[in-house]
Amino acid sequence: MVFQTTEKTFPIMGERVGTNLPPIPWAVIEPHELQAQRNHTQTLERLAQRGGLSCTEALAVLENRNWKPMQFEEARRQLYALVEARLNPHCDGDEHFWPFDYSSGDTCFCGDYYLQNNHRGRVCVTVAR
Repeated sequence: MVFQTTEKTFPIMGERVGTNLPPIPWAVIEPHELQAQRNHTQTLERLAQRGGLSCTEALAVLENRNWKPMQFEEARRQLYALVEARLNPHCDGDEHFWPFDYSSGDTCFCGDYYLQNNHRGRVCVTVAR
């Protein structure tokens, strides 16, 4: 999975220690700085330096609420669907407009839609299997 972007991104931690998911655009999480500080008593910059947030933590920040336990796959689905909706409110699962250059042949994720293989030049979030 290769993402190339000139935009600043925020890291998202994977389910297992030491693994990461595709980062989210900084512009999406930045307006929720206060919630991140409420939930984690750290700035977004500091959280990013320490490896980012888990899917459940990032989702709570983006929804301006306290953290609550969730199943990993459900949190991941909701997080990337929310990010996609914020970046492209008219996304129908076929158009992707993130500032990434998607260049792998892995499965891509857009909201509730799974699309297959090489959407080069479109923005997709890779779901690593």
